[in-house]
Amino acid sequence: MIYKLEPTNYAITFRATHTEERFPIGFTSVEISDGVGKIEGVMRFPDFRGLGICKALAKRAIRFCRDMNCKKAYIAIYHKRKGLIALYRSLGFEEIEPITPEYVRLEKKL
Repeated sequence: MIYKLEPTNYAITFRATHTEERFPIGFTSVEISDGVGKIEGVMRFPDFRGLGICKALAKRAIRFCRDMNCKKAYIAIYHKRKGLIALYRSLGFEEIEPITPEYVRLEKKL
């Protein structure tokens, strides 16, 4: 289950929580600027790997960008996080010019 936290006019954080214990098990944040959504900090705790938490958080972040009428969304991911890069590609993101050699930048037109 995904819940909103810390809403402001231009940024929001989402968290995934354990359904019984209600403790956080994953997070992501989105910043909106000039019609572009910047997805940041997608993570989940190691004990909860393989449950689709990052995918659910990513989809929620994309939906938020659409709800805010963004024209596109992007995320910068450390180049060694191959699984997360593959996840965003599976959601329709495409690689664009990297920010640095260590970070892959992926973008999706909304």
